[in-house]
Amino acid sequence: MKTQHITIALVSSLLLGTAARVSNAETPASSVYHVPLADASVGEDITLVATVAAGWSSRLELQVRNLGAAWQSITFERSGDTEYVAIIPGAMVQAPSFEYFIAGSNEAGSRMHFASAKDPHRVYVYKDSEVEVREQELKRFNGRRAQISISAELVDFGTRDIVDLGTGTSYEVDDSYYRIDTSVTYRIMRYPLRALRFGYSRLIGTTPTTARGDGQCTGESAASPCDFNAGYRAGGWVETQWRLSDLLNLDTRALIQATPTGFGLGGRSELRFGDDIGSHFAIGVESITEVGLTSYVRLGWATVPHVPMAATIELSDYPSSHRDTGVRLLYDVAYDVGNGLRAGLRLGYQARDQGIGGPTTGANVTFDF
Repeated sequence: MKTQHITIALVSSLLLGTAARVSNAETPASSVYHVPLADASVGEDITLVATVAAGWSSRLELQVRNLGAAWQSITFERSGDTEYVAIIPGAMVQAPSFEYFIAGSNEAGSRMHFASAKDPHRVYVYKDSEVEVREQELKRFNGRRAQISISAELVDFGTRDIVDLGTGTSYEVDDSYYRIDTSVTYRIMRYPLRALRFGYSRLIGTTPTTARGDGQCTGESAASPCDFNAGYRAGGWVETQWRLSDLLNLDTRALIQATPTGFGLGGRSELRFGDDIGSHFAIGVESITEVGLTSYVRLGWATVPHVPMAATIELSDYPSSHRDTGVRLLYDVAYDVGNGLRAGLRLGYQARDQGIGGPTTGANVTFDF
């Protein structure tokens, strides 16, 4: 009887050992091999590869989620004898990171093959540099890509007493002009092209016919032969804004205008270090046929919240290219009203010589949408 019991026990042990080996053969400890992903680029589809042991027949699933979101299941598909792949869609590949683990299942149950729901593998997502810059730019403008603006200024170089050397008559002549600019800007942000701007300008002035001081007057009016109308009644322009680096920007403008004698061309260029609506340093030049040449340097600062300011030194012979160059000192201040609206004022003083000068007054409004 004792021998019979021993025989039965041995047979039972052999059967249990065989069953255990069969079970282990179906789900061996190292049956799935996977090289973990370290990082990824935002928005790109990702293909994960898992290598399985020969004879693998279980279902293999990828569980993936963005931080704080619910797990989503993606089934691995066979791509070779021992290779399976799963594709994570780019919509789930978002900064700063996402997590995943790999699980398998069959009739006997399920098990973790790589990481787990409690301890998932985290993949850090890096943004493309252009995408990151674009997001930073849009954040500055609260996601608003378009802008409309209007500005106007009245520039007075003073009133001069001009003696017509031909007749000996003295005339009081204004040396002044006003300028109006309106524009529409669209921020393309396809770097290096930052934005396109389309505008309309009007510049009308009265100035002495002489370059400076007395002279032979050849004006348009017999009643006032020592002055004439200068500038242009209408001008259209297109401007491209370029982002050359993180700090360096270049704006270029081409202009065509209707002058008293026909049509003329003009151009403007500004090289800027820093943010155009914040702290920056800029140098620029503008030239318009018959109107003249202007060059300037500008220092802007944004140390007071919502109140950007700027100081400009400008050399200009506007509104007519035959006039002597004058020096202008300008101060601009703006206030961010909110919801994309900003209003600004300009004050200044200019003179062509130390004896006679006059003030500048101006205003501008911009609206981002």
